[in-house]
Amino acid sequence: MKFRDPFAGVRLGTPEEWEPFDQSLGIPTRDNCDLENPRQTFLWQYVGLPGVVGAPLVFPIEYWELVSFHQVLAGARLAAVPQIKYRPSTDSMLNKTTAAGEWVDPSEPDPAPTTLADVTEAQIPESQRAELREHTLSKLGFPSGQESINMPVAELATRLKVNVDRLVMVLAEFGIENLTVDSVIDRVVAERIVAHMGL
Repeated sequence: MKFRDPFAGVRLGTPEEWEPFDQSLGIPTRDNCDLENPRQTFLWQYVGLPGVVGAPLVFPIEYWELVSFHQVLAGARLAAVPQIKYRPSTDSMLNKTTAAGEWVDPSEPDPAPTTLADVTEAQIPESQRAELREHTLSKLGFPSGQESINMPVAELATRLKVNVDRLVMVLAEFGIENLTVDSVIDRVVAERIVAHMGL
């Protein structure tokens, strides 16, 4: 496979001139990093470094973005297909021996991810789930006893700190289709969202 230099002839400027990694995507991986953005070109390689236990990253993502940018400025480039891939932990992040995840052969299949619904159903009693459900709905802007609230999708996106188009796509994946950025969401829809969390 022939590699090209995406930065040839490009004035890189400063890190602030480039888009930071979208942390709503989770842990940086080769698949969710923009390899043609110097802040992200090498970012995924700093996850689960050898000898690290207790966390996937030793320092905050913003620090590693600066390291990636520095490496690109210094002439480092991706030049080969990786012989390993990062696999996040499917165990509790509180387990310091597994929290960093692991690097494995690319041909190894990834286990099914553990969802919040899996965790809540396995570890939180039903009585506490009901309380957590109401608390979550309230935080989303749908407090108990106020059934008639209609919230614009854009406002819910702001509350969740996500791009509104991305929220519309996620809601479609939840089976809440035919929404646009101009649509409104009522408590029934909010309850369906929370149900996907296992609450």
